[in-house]
Amino acid sequence: MLILLGMTLAVLAGVVGMALDLGRLYVVRTEAQAFADLAALKAAHELDGKRGAIARARRAVESSPMRWDFGTRPFTGSLIEFSADQSAWASKPVTLAAVRYVRVTADLDQVELYFLPAVMGPKKARVRAQAVAASEDGQVRLIR
Repeated sequence: MLILLGMTLAVLAGVVGMALDLGRLYVVRTEAQAFADLAALKAAHELDGKRGAIARARRAVESSPMRWDFGTRPFTGSLIEFSADQSAWASKPVTLAAVRYVRVTADLDQVELYFLPAVMGPKKARVRAQAVAASEDGQVRLIR
């Protein structure tokens, strides 16, 4: 009976640990998606076709006060891309006047896991979130 109880407790501890790590990844993914959505909207707001719009859009993303890991770590190294028609994306677009779309990708590749490594799982996980916003006819909207 004690052997069965010990095995059951070990399995239960593993399941609880896995649930905690997966729940943490879900929270980080939600934080990353919220950042990407807001950053894309802020960047699209700056796309007015005037000189310096791309630089202002980049600053809008990079100066975002949003943080991840329950508000303890800043988002760094986000990928910011621009497009005129959503078919070709470029970090540094050639034609500035036609740029109306911005895509922000938040890529967190060092999310620490706590319980899965104890059962031979990975020590870190990667979380990625992406958002596309458009600036058309003076209106800014989130596309995806």
